[in-house]
Amino acid sequence: MAYPIGEESAIEGIQEERNVLLGKDKNTDEYLTSKITAQGRIGLGVYTLDKMTGTRNSYGVYKISMGQWQ
Repeated sequence: MAYPIGEESAIEGIQEERNVLLGKDKNTDEYLTSKITAQGRIGLGVYTLDKMTGTRNSYGVYKISMGQWQ
């Protein structure tokens, strides 16, 4: 999710939270999203779930990294 922070912030021209969907890059094994256009400050919320193949257990996510684009 992307959240506008403050009255002067907007995502895609709208001052409401917005879903940001990810897709997996087959070449790099990274998860990517399309470009987000924003004005002002925004926040990003991340929901993750890590499962081990063949079990019903849920684990904590080891690492999340975010790049910066301009």
